Amino acid sequence: ELLAPGGRALFGDAVPGGATRLHERVDLEGLPEATVRAVREAEEAAYREAGEGRFRYDAERGAAWLEAAGFAPVRSEVVAVEETRRFPVRALDAWFDDGAPLRSRLEALGLDAAALREVEARFRASLQERDVPWRVDWAWLTAGGED
Repeated sequence: ELLAPGGRALFGDAVPGGATRLHERVDLEGLPEATVRAVREAEEAAYREAGEGRFRYDAERGAAWLEAAGFAPVRSEVVAVEETRRFPVRALDAWFDDGAPLRSRLEALGLDAAALREVEARFRASLQERDVPWRVDWAWLTAGGED
């Protein structure tokens, strides 16, 4: 048996799709409204279209999988946790290098080279190597083994 009678297992994972959005921490004041909309849409699309399942993690589905594996009962809960993040240069490079998904999406939404440079400069000024207040959603599944 995996658990002793009455035992509990706790599973938790951060859910990046439920976190603070980058554009919420970047000073976009004074940019054209079309640029601000493009930045927001590009980031939201990145989460919607992410290939990695945990960006779209569904705690209820995780609970159903555990129940199907023989755990009962299973309780799911998503908890928002406030923390501080520090974004290294490589993180911003991954967002703005040629061919990077965020950059490509911004280009597809009509941002020209000058607008892209301005957006990148603002992201770097607000985030790069800075302590940034951040909210992360954590999905917790508590499972009890069947007696």
